[in-house]
Amino acid sequence: MDWAGIRKNRPLIVVFSISLALVAAISAFSFSYKGFRPFGIALLLSFALVIAASIGLAYLNKGNKERDGRVSRFFSKGSLRNTLLAMIAILAGLLFICHYVGGEDYLLEVDTLFGSTFLSPFAVFLALSGSLLFNGALVLTVISFVYPSKLLVSVRAYALFPLLLLCLLLTPASLPGLFGDLYAGAGAFDPHAFRLPLIGIEYGILLALCLITYAKPLPKIEKGFYKPLLLIAAVFLLALPNSYTFAVLFGQYQKSIQLPLDINQTHRVFIYLAFLLPIAYFFLLHPFDIPHRRALLCYIAYLALFGYIGKLRYGIWTNLETLPFHLCNTAMYVVPLTLTFKTTKVFYFTMFINVIGAFLALLMPNYDENLGVFSVRTIEFFINHLYAFFMPVLIVLLKIYPRPTIRYFLYSMIGFLCYFILCLVLNTVGTAYGYSVDFFFLNSDYVVDQIGSWAERIFNISYSFELNGMTFTIHPPYLIAFYFVYVGFAVAMWYVYELLFVAVDEVENLLSKSALSASRRDKWREMQQGESKMEEKNAVSLDIRHLRKRYPGNDFDTVKDFSLHLDGGHIYAFLGKNGAGKSTIIKSIVGMHDFDDGSIEVCGKDIRENEIEAKSLLGFVPDHYALYESLTGRQYVNYIADLYAVPLEKRNEILASLLPRLSMEKAFDDQIGTYSHGMKQKITIISSLIHEPKVWILDEPMTGVDPISIFQIKETMRSHAQKGNIVFFSTHLIDVVSNLCDKVIMLKKGDLVYSGSISSLKKKGINLEELFVKLNEEESDESPLKQKEN
Repeated sequence: MDWAGIRKNRPLIVVFSISLALVAAISAFSFSYKGFRPFGIALLLSFALVIAASIGLAYLNKGNKERDGRVSRFFSKGSLRNTLLAMIAILAGLLFICHYVGGEDYLLEVDTLFGSTFLSPFAVFLALSGSLLFNGALVLTVISFVYPSKLLVSVRAYALFPLLLLCLLLTPASLPGLFGDLYAGAGAFDPHAFRLPLIGIEYGILLALCLITYAKPLPKIEKGFYKPLLLIAAVFLLALPNSYTFAVLFGQYQKSIQLPLDINQTHRVFIYLAFLLPIAYFFLLHPFDIPHRRALLCYIAYLALFGYIGKLRYGIWTNLETLPFHLCNTAMYVVPLTLTFKTTKVFYFTMFINVIGAFLALLMPNYDENLGVFSVRTIEFFINHLYAFFMPVLIVLLKIYPRPTIRYFLYSMIGFLCYFILCLVLNTVGTAYGYSVDFFFLNSDYVVDQIGSWAERIFNISYSFELNGMTFTIHPPYLIAFYFVYVGFAVAMWYVYELLFVAVDEVENLLSKSALSASRRDKWREMQQGESKMEEKNAVSLDIRHLRKRYPGNDFDTVKDFSLHLDGGHIYAFLGKNGAGKSTIIKSIVGMHDFDDGSIEVCGKDIRENEIEAKSLLGFVPDHYALYESLTGRQYVNYIADLYAVPLEKRNEILASLLPRLSMEKAFDDQIGTYSHGMKQKITIISSLIHEPKVWILDEPMTGVDPISIFQIKETMRSHAQKGNIVFFSTHLIDVVSNLCDKVIMLKKGDLVYSGSISSLKKKGINLEELFVKLNEEESDESPLKQKEN
């Protein structure tokens, strides 16, 4: 913790000055009002204590360097330092839970922005905004200390810390929104006088911890930082609303909006949200790696829990009737815990059991028909059941937990049986003792009312017995039917999950391809900018070293230890019988096939390690063209030129040379589907040359082409080689090789059997066709003519 180094850093001095001034100003403001005073004292003391402890440890660490170094070694270890900070942050989180569940908020009683007796509408808005933003900032800040990744540390330093300062600035409005009229004295919503000091301690600890973060070198803001920051901001805001947010903003009752019941229009909107929200979260979280997804899902789960208990608070635990043992209530507590501690067996219980229960509850809401659409109870119900419905599925889709197996399903069924028995016992015993309990709707006819009279008849078959003067009643047929029907629903949900997984796999495939394409475009642009430097550094060349390729299922190598070096300014012919391995080598060069051993470099760029740069230097004409026949020739070539980011002026210059040479001016604007074979081959050639590749590779380009077109293709090849480029093509036309090429490479059964110049063969009086036949005779595997000539 280099506190001494801060004195030399002017931006940090400004940050510290603003932070200290704001803490001092809010503390001074709090001391001037009796109601705020506990907050101000707690804020100042906790902030000063954490800062002082940090400075003290830093100087103690420095002083011990000259002695035994034990303290120095302890605090110099980053992991130990991070653990200490995480523990303090977790303490702030636990204090937040205590103050949050310790009592209700004043805003629960405020209906619309004009509903406060002592706050103006604007002050009510600030109170709501300040309290919600603080909830989110605290949870995400704690997570950033528990998982101090480079990204989250940057988000904490550059976004969360300023947000916490803003929340502190809003406390003159937000604290009365939580605790009542603090300007008139003690808050009515903090009768035991512990919630207000706790929130002061939370502010003090978090602000001090964030300042300590600044005492270490911060990660630099990199080019790609703002995209994840915006995604995190969207997740942050989407999860913020709690059960009273909409009542405060709009009022509980809206004449034009119906209460969500009986699949009316409003009810359908909430059901649609059950699918739209997880889709939104999925696309927001998918770009992150799995640890960051888990961290942000923790944020969502804890905010959903706090949103759900916006009214219930500690009172939910004080009465048997209000215990969170309804299936979806339980899920709100279980999901955050399974994300925090990775409890696999418990998680799959929520996935197979809670999800279907939450969806059925969304279809059949069980609240009073006289409520308003934005009443606390209505929003609480939908926060509860929406998140209980989609969170387990979202967690699996984002790969935090693996996809379910039969073993996990059986675990969930065992858990469901235990839960079912627990609810049955609590309902039966609780009813006998006079409590109105109906956990999982096992004790009432609520579910059967939704189904029909036949279900009511089953429910009415009951069994009663007396014990110690109390009557216990159960409904055996109904309970048995309920249990097995629910298990059937769970099995059906598994089938639905499998369909969903297939769909999501397709989406992920598209997203990954899109991301890869974008990455390649960026790399291509960067490469284009430095193209001139690269040309100076790397000569035009193609190097293949010890290439080996075996296709799956074969017991032999298609290509065996093949090595080759080609230089710019030459035309190379690649000869070999069908199946010799020519196309395999060519497709390995252009990246269509992987290879088992060896390396390939294009102008010094390794085809595997520098894939984008290497491929940008290649042009390829395949043996079987694959064109978009609904496009015109111009549209197709422009499409390829766009992929290579060829400027319009440059592509027009290249086309002005190629179109006349290949006699394609008139047909260039016709649909490719109307072209002959030769014209399609020419448009493939044009598209392969539109970015002026240094290495031009053609796989049997003259097959099925008329003599005039062959001549035009040969002239194009000569022209490209004369510019200092490599032209490398496979063919079976020996006469073309003799008249066109500078050098020839021969391949037999994956082995290089000859490499030499045409002129050398002519000087020696060796006929190329006879040489080819001789080298490819079956008995001549070790022919005396086998050689490598440069």
